[in-house]
Amino acid sequence: MKTIRLRSLTRNAFAIGLVGALAVTGFTACSYSPDKFIPAASSKITEADIPDTKTAESEMTEARSLPGLGGWVVSKDYNVTEDLNKLFKKAMSKIVGADYTPVAYLGSQVVSGTNHCFLCQEKIVYPGAAPRYAFVYIHEDANKDAGLCNINDIVLPGTSESLSKDITKPGGWSFAEDYKITDKLSSVIEKASQAKLGAKYEPVANIGSQLVSGTNHAVLCKITTVTPNSDSHYALVYVYESLDGKCEITDIKDIELFAE
Repeated sequence: MKTIRLRSLTRNAFAIGLVGALAVTGFTACSYSPDKFIPAASSKITEADIPDTKTAESEMTEARSLPGLGGWVVSKDYNVTEDLNKLFKKAMSKIVGADYTPVAYLGSQVVSGTNHCFLCQEKIVYPGAAPRYAFVYIHEDANKDAGLCNINDIVLPGTSESLSKDITKPGGWSFAEDYKITDKLSSVIEKASQAKLGAKYEPVANIGSQLVSGTNHAVLCKITTVTPNSDSHYALVYVYESLDGKCEITDIKDIELFAE
């Protein structure tokens, strides 16, 4: 199981708005951590398909360590409350060129104020642009003012990083139009995770899929260790569902929450 940092992308379409938002953000309150990425693959994903990204940065202690000491606290409730939605809209008010809809509240970090992480569905303001998904980090100061820290896109294997109109290739990955976890997808995750002893896999959002000889699914999950001092973290879990209904977890990409 590898921890990979998601790559942060710059969007020219709304660079002016982003600069404006960052100008009012307290940078000292957003702890820095290097980028992460999701590597590419074109069919059923195996460990051999994943490039070796072991570096000194990837060996850093993960930010989800100890609550109250600057570590991230994984949210027990993914629901984006009215107050959280207002905070999110305030932080994103100067962003132009893309619309961001918060679909899940993932966690918080107490610094000089509070950092918040949201899973968002993003839609570029461009005709025919397909939806994508991103982790959006905002900072809330002591006066309840909010500013953008960073936006980290989820890049599925083989998908373009271009934020213009997506062209889906036959057999390629595509992002889910609907992020909600259906009963069928929940069953797929449950069957696939039975082979992973010592941890509970809770699906949070449907990110995308790929049709091969069967279906590859990419699902954001909360993984909780089955121990007295249970620890939870997020991961992008890749599951292969065969035509005869067999389900297998083929790769797990741990998500380390961080705000730049």
